[in-house]
Amino acid sequence: MIELTGPAPDRSPDRFDAECILFGGDRAGIVLDCHGGWGAINGSRRIEDVHLRLFLESGFTNLRTLYTNNGGKPLDLRDLPPVPSGDLQARLVDNKITLSSPHGDLLSGMPLNFLPPWYEQAHHGSLLVIAGRNLPGTVADDPTYLERAIHLGQAVGAAVPFAVVRPRRNAPCPCMMRRGRKFKHCCSGRADRAVSASRG
Repeated sequence: MIELTGPAPDRSPDRFDAECILFGGDRAGIVLDCHGGWGAINGSRRIEDVHLRLFLESGFTNLRTLYTNNGGKPLDLRDLPPVPSGDLQARLVDNKITLSSPHGDLLSGMPLNFLPPWYEQAHHGSLLVIAGRNLPGTVADDPTYLERAIHLGQAVGAAVPFAVVRPRRNAPCPCMMRRGRKFKHCCSGRADRAVSASRG
């Protein structure tokens, strides 16, 4: 937190970098690297991390707290606690995700790049969402920056109810491999199997 002596500056511009990831190989999730989003809230002279504060107010958990409660052992991020019922919803339309909370949209139509296996697991009704600071590169390849953000208290996470709106069968597939493929020839078969398995 930063204390100001003069008038508070305008809030810095918001930007997120998103990585789609399969936690444990079977839980669909996204990791958001937050840029900007620092500002004074309600006329305060203190500069705060507005992004992470809004996520916390929407029911996310500070991952440093989980780490401490786990005795300092590595966290199994597949077991993130869910947000309070009905407080936050995630929705994927084509390749754009929206996170809606009672405080407004945390994300509004943000494009995601994902592969068919991620899309297949996304149909299970829950999305693991982690938001943090200073998370360059890809967490799937090198979790070092995420681990550091957790230790510094600069990462929050939760399991969020997730609805996937499937494209029409002849629409372009929303996944990274689309390159002119129709949905019925790409992710549709995988999604159909995932839905059948979850009902089975």
